[in-house]
Amino acid sequence: MKIADWVRSAESMGLPFTSIPAYCCFPMLVCLFYARLWTIGISVIVTVVVWRLQIKGYTLSWMVRRARSKLRGERVSSRPIWHIRRFSRLQDPGEEF
Repeated sequence: MKIADWVRSAESMGLPFTSIPAYCCFPMLVCLFYARLWTIGISVIVTVVVWRLQIKGYTLSWMVRRARSKLRGERVSSRPIWHIRRFSRLQDPGEEF
């Protein structure tokens, strides 16, 4: 039994003969305007990373949030650091009992 073509219309466009979605190759556009060996290398690496994330079900924005979380030590302070430093001692340290 043949499946109708309109059933697949909700799927995103992909590169021909691959399973890579078209939005994964967006970094390749940089190579059109600034074609250097290192830009081609970086764009290929970014394309592969985004493609692997898409296969696992993650997005690029998730990866950025995850990296920021790892860089700050996976701890989110509820108040800015200047507020904590200013109001952590309500008395002068020399006047403690």
